[in-house]
Amino acid sequence: MHRLIAPTLAGLLVLVSVGCVQPAADPPEPAAAPDTAAAGRNLTESVRSVGTVRFRMVVTVDDHLGLVELVTVGAYDLAIQRASSTATIEGDVWAVLAAEGEPVPPGLDQPVEEVLDGGVLYIRAPLADPLVGAPLWLSRTAPEGGPVGPLGLPVPWSGPLALLEALDRGDDLVPSGLDEVRGVGTQRFAASLDLWSEAVEQLPGIETAAVGGTQLDDVPASVWIDGEGRLRRLVLDLDGATLTLELYDYGEPVEITVPPAEAVRPVEDVLGAAPP
Repeated sequence: MHRLIAPTLAGLLVLVSVGCVQPAADPPEPAAAPDTAAAGRNLTESVRSVGTVRFRMVVTVDDHLGLVELVTVGAYDLAIQRASSTATIEGDVWAVLAAEGEPVPPGLDQPVEEVLDGGVLYIRAPLADPLVGAPLWLSRTAPEGGPVGPLGLPVPWSGPLALLEALDRGDDLVPSGLDEVRGVGTQRFAASLDLWSEAVEQLPGIETAAVGGTQLDDVPASVWIDGEGRLRRLVLDLDGATLTLELYDYGEPVEITVPPAEAVRPVEDVLGAAPP
C-alpha cells in the first residue's frame, strides 16, 4: 500500500492541514464579465468579510495505479472559528488494487472527517480505529499562545485557505481570458506561487525534510476571480500532480457540528505526546 503515499502527501504538503472540473477549450461567455480591477488582490479579506465559504479541493495523480484523486469538501465559519471537511480517495486505484490482488487495509477506502473548533482539531479516521480501539474521534489542541494565521485560524490548521495567503503574497496575475465557474462570471489569470515559503511558515521544521522532487517555490497556477474580487477556482501544477480548489457559497449559512465529548479521545492518549 506504499504506492498510495504519493497522492496523500501531495495533498497534505500543499494544504500545510482534497471530479475536478477544468475549463473547456472554448468556454461559454460569462453572463457578466468581472471587473478586472477587483482582482487587485486581497483574496484572504474577501473570505473574512463574508465569514463563511464552502470549498472542494482535489489532488489528482495519474500513475501506474491509474487516476487517483484525493477529494476534500468542506466549509468555514470564521465568525465562530470553525471549519469542517471530509476527504476520500477516489479514482481507478481500488479497481487496480483488486485486480492485482493487493489487500486494502480496513478503513483506507472510508472518508476521513475533520472538524476545527477554535484551537481544537478533531479527526475521525476509520483507518485508525484498530489503533484507537473504538470508532472514536481523535482531538488535538493547539499550543496556548501558538501562531495564528491572517484568518484567525491556528497555524498550521488553515487548510486550503492558506493558499489564499500565498496568492495574496505572490507575483502579479496575468489576465488570460474569461470563464464561468459554477455559473459565476470570472476572469482567468496565470500566476506563479511560492508554496515552499508558505509550507515553511505553516509547518515548522519542514525545511529540513526532503521534498521528493516537487518544486514548491515556483508553482505554475491558473486563478479564476469573480467581479467582487473573490477566488472561485485555483489550479496548481505540482510536477506530477494537479491540485484544483474551488470556493463557493460565499456568505451562505453553514452548519458545523463539534463531536460530543463522549466520542472523542485526545491523540496524545493514543500516540503519545504530539510534537510542538
